[in-house]
Amino acid sequence: MIILAGVTIAIAVNGGLFERAEEARYKTQVEIDRETLLSEVAGAYNIQTGRIDFEVLNEGINNIEFTGENGVYKSKAGNTFYVNEKSGIITLATE
Repeated sequence: MIILAGVTIAIAVNGGLFERAEEARYKTQVEIDRETLLSEVAGAYNIQTGRIDFEVLNEGINNIEFTGENGVYKSKAGNTFYVNEKSGIITLATE
């Protein structure tokens, strides 16, 4: 039993299990933040101009625990996103 536990721990540590778990946690949080921001971006779309209305977006952004303005927004988790005014595409600052 002790040998099996030792082998399991060695595989977990040497196999990068913990690093992969941390990376998965980070990527999940990024996508949660992106989807939350996307809901506000969709609400700020101005059908007459075909653009994102940053005034509307800036007002609504505080309701979802983001900070920033005019296309650059930071989540409570620390992820920074850029919002394209023409397309509404959201890009993570490090992408």
